[in-house]
Amino acid sequence: MTHLQMNGQEMIHGQQGPVFNWYRSISNDTRQWADTRHAVKAFDAVVSDDCQTVTVSTALEATWDGSLLSPSGGSRRGLPYRIVYTIHADGAVDLDAAFDVPEGSELPRVGLQMMLPAALENVEWYGRGPMENYPDRSDCAFVGRYKSTVDGMREHYVRTQSMGERCDTRWLTLTDRQGKGLRIEAPLSSSLFAFSAQHWTDREVWEAKYDHELDNCRRAEVVLCLDAAMRGLGNASCGPAQLPQYNVKGGQTYSLSLRLASEQ
Repeated sequence: MTHLQMNGQEMIHGQQGPVFNWYRSISNDTRQWADTRHAVKAFDAVVSDDCQTVTVSTALEATWDGSLLSPSGGSRRGLPYRIVYTIHADGAVDLDAAFDVPEGSELPRVGLQMMLPAALENVEWYGRGPMENYPDRSDCAFVGRYKSTVDGMREHYVRTQSMGERCDTRWLTLTDRQGKGLRIEAPLSSSLFAFSAQHWTDREVWEAKYDHELDNCRRAEVVLCLDAAMRGLGNASCGPAQLPQYNVKGGQTYSLSLRLASEQ
């Protein structure tokens, strides 16, 4: 997906729609940055008999340095994933993604990343908050309805690292000053998602060393991550790693189901 218009307003910045995202680097789980390539393996579009929906099916493969998938290293390795878009007559889009995580991999996250226009600075969500939270750091973040801004979701760590995750999200809106923008929701209570919204890509956060350096590379647009799975934080900086139940497991398929609609 490279364009998405809601009420005449473009929701995707720079034709950078949803693509697979696996990278995260924190002090407890430091990882080198690696460029990820995305190849389209199959594409199909079908109009329903009643002409009320169009279903666009894509099969893709993401590849990057295999040594970053597991401690055993290796050459470039691939992760197949599929995204099916169901476009409705009212403009809403259902997104169903599936990610086949390779055996033996130790990915820190499994999800999608997309770029949104700079105007969509206001964030509201129904999920865990108000502070950042992760699968093994969420008991103190109660489920509720919260508001912030993209700038307000920044964390000021002395050493820069991935930041700002919110788990167990039911719905999320990103809007402009007039309250118009994009609404993203989980269609079922069993398909909750996690997200982060920042003004930096993971690569820019990785390349900066200290927090104040991020001011020099702040993007105007919004970098939105929508996660199906997120590795726990653990305490490997001075203690044990993640407990097994908080790892992203290899040899499994993770799914992400969302509805993208207009917020007005």
